[in-house]
Amino acid sequence: TRKQNPEDIFNKAVEIKGMHMFETGQSELLSRHALLIASTIAFLTFVAGCLSISDPSLMQIQTLKGKYAITAPYGKISLHIPKGRLSRKKFRQAGSSYNPNYFHFEDAENNLVVSGRFRSANGFPGIKTFWEYHLKEWKRKKCPIPQDVLFVDIGAWKVIIYDVTCPDGYGAHLSAHWLKEGKWIDLHLSMTSDQEDVGAKSRLLGLLRRMRVVVPEPRTHGGHAWHRHQRNSKKR
Repeated sequence: TRKQNPEDIFNKAVEIKGMHMFETGQSELLSRHALLIASTIAFLTFVAGCLSISDPSLMQIQTLKGKYAITAPYGKISLHIPKGRLSRKKFRQAGSSYNPNYFHFEDAENNLVVSGRFRSANGFPGIKTFWEYHLKEWKRKKCPIPQDVLFVDIGAWKVIIYDVTCPDGYGAHLSAHWLKEGKWIDLHLSMTSDQEDVGAKSRLLGLLRRMRVVVPEPRTHGGHAWHRHQRNSKKR
């Protein structure tokens, strides 16, 4: 065999070591790049989660002891619904029909549904006009026409009570509306069964009466509060 030149051996060794260092460097660079991407994704996910929780323009729902507390956008009012057997139904956050200020709860055992949304009070046309519009829509879509319609006031709620009879069952319904602080709570309660339930309306009305709308106290400066206390003291 031909005797190798020591200089050639040295150059070959340097070349091999250089290739090894290059491959190691590339591997480390790719690993650092992957770690950076993973860290960025984790951070953005965390930020998105924080925004979804703290974004004041979105409705918030909390599960408290024995009730659901639904806070309207910008936290001006909150609706408290007795929990009972109600469970929240979540909707996929996509599509033109998705509304982040819509809530929906179901009690499958009793075929009870409580749903609604927060709207601007400026959009409320009045209870009669609201009802007439929906009647036209139901007729246009050839839906069953409501029967035994009754307009009542339950506390601050303006309520429409009605029945709907379909080929596959019967339903008792409440369309309830609360307006204050620039907000409109558009609420719907229903119970369905395969035959007429004479007590369904009473149970729906009882549930509505147990609901509470909480309006925060207006903030006052310390001086104003002191003067109000002085006036109240004089009156006593």
